[in-house]
Amino acid sequence: RRLVARDALDRETDVFYLSVDEVSAYIRGTGVCGDLRRLVALRREEFSEYRDAPNLPRRFLTRGAPQARRSLEYLPDEAVEHGDQRRGQACSRGVVRGQVRIVRDPRQTDFRQGEILVAERTDPGWVTIFPLVSGMIMERGSLLSHSAIVARELNIPAVVGVDNACSWLNDGEWVELDGATGVIRRLATTEEAA
Repeated sequence: RRLVARDALDRETDVFYLSVDEVSAYIRGTGVCGDLRRLVALRREEFSEYRDAPNLPRRFLTRGAPQARRSLEYLPDEAVEHGDQRRGQACSRGVVRGQVRIVRDPRQTDFRQGEILVAERTDPGWVTIFPLVSGMIMERGSLLSHSAIVARELNIPAVVGVDNACSWLNDGEWVELDGATGVIRRLATTEEAA
């Protein structure tokens, strides 16, 4: 509020694009940059580029400054990708068959009880839909990720680290998910799904 009142920022939330040191130095008059608005604009642009960029692969090395994407070296992935079957990291035991629902934002979904959640990643804000799911498939995550821990707590079969799950599957498709082996199998017919 003080920086907005001083006409140094346009809105209060702009402060989140600055480091604590930058704000402190500006107030003390010892900052390297005297134009916080331009610094915020630069950071907004950079954030927008990261947000709009394709996801990084699960495995990569960086050389030099990690902010420079050109310093990335992509490593081969060991994921199993054979047509109607994929393998990820098993993280919560159980076998379930059901229809999948791809969710990108838990606040904007019409998720139905018993569907299998497919998402790129989750955070604690997703916990409201977890009790509705019969299984979980995540593109990102590990055994200690939020979705994996909650899946184990709620005894929901789950697999994480499934590359491109959100583009491989479509809403309403039937799959069999084995949370003990990490294998997800697309079911071709309704008889197979039953």
